[in-house]
Amino acid sequence: MNGLVVSTNKILKIILKKIVNENRTDWDDKLYNVLWAYRTTFKTSIQSTPFRMAFGLEAVNQVPDTESTIFQTQLGSMLDKFISIGQAPSGLSMNSTARSNWAH
Repeated sequence: MNGLVVSTNKILKIILKKIVNENRTDWDDKLYNVLWAYRTTFKTSIQSTPFRMAFGLEAVNQVPDTESTIFQTQLGSMLDKFISIGQAPSGLSMNSTARSNWAH
């Protein structure tokens, strides 16, 4: 399996483990938001977001959603923590622009 795929899946699994309920029965409800957050997070290795690489423009949330904003803020904090303790792949980071885009 491709190393990048393994690395990405590892990060997604870590994030899902942090936010799903105790019985892990709601992981499929959380997956969309986790994938959206991951795809719209700035990656230093490519100097862009995966979303921008795929579609040629930055992702924008059209409808503000309080629950989604709270989730994305919490997710941003978790990603920052993983990066600071060295659990994230070296190409993963979150800049302030990406974080502020999540809140809008």
